[in-house]
Amino acid sequence: MNVTLLGTQDTTTGANEGYSGWRAYTFTKCPSNVEDWATWGGTPAYRIENPFWNSTTETFDFTLYMNNQGYNHVDYVFICLGTNDIARGNHQSDEEIISYWNTMINSIKTFDNNIKIGLWLPPGRAVTDYADINSLSSALRMNKLILDTWNNKKSDNIYLVPINLNIDPYHDYNFTEVPFNTRDASAGTLTKYTDAVHCNSNGYKHIADVFYAFIKYLATLE
Repeated sequence: MNVTLLGTQDTTTGANEGYSGWRAYTFTKCPSNVEDWATWGGTPAYRIENPFWNSTTETFDFTLYMNNQGYNHVDYVFICLGTNDIARGNHQSDEEIISYWNTMINSIKTFDNNIKIGLWLPPGRAVTDYADINSLSSALRMNKLILDTWNNKKSDNIYLVPINLNIDPYHDYNFTEVPFNTRDASAGTLTKYTDAVHCNSNGYKHIADVFYAFIKYLATLE
């Protein structure tokens, strides 16, 4: 199976439109990351323009993006957001989050209603975060929101991609082994997670495995 990836980011390794720290609000309400950061009093290291931004309508415009990039056709679009939608201290209400996602979905369908749209179910957290009920609830919250809103929408060409089921909370996040006792190596080590949110290289490979399998599945529907 030959797959052509589209996007302005990582064009030599795997083209996409992913941006660190962005959420649906950023894509649909902000001309760049600067405006999003300003909502909590922050300033990004550098400005990143929103490639989907229509300065006239002041929102996400998939048709404008496709025309600007010279793309005349795309079969599948995957939306891989959610973690930042609910992890931010200034996150909007669930209803607003749904409206931002629907803005993107409806704009894609306006360009071509036959495009199959995949909504990933985001990975959760490293197992160390499971001890914090608030962190665990946050990790599961977006998945529940996606399931409650867009499940059983295949007739509308909307599919849910179960990324979360292929991520190991023990081994797919960045960790290091630290000694129980620095004076006694025989005491063994303790696993210390250095990043409970972002996957390590194995975790990202597991994410890719699901996307590859899902693209093959979508191709069988053609």
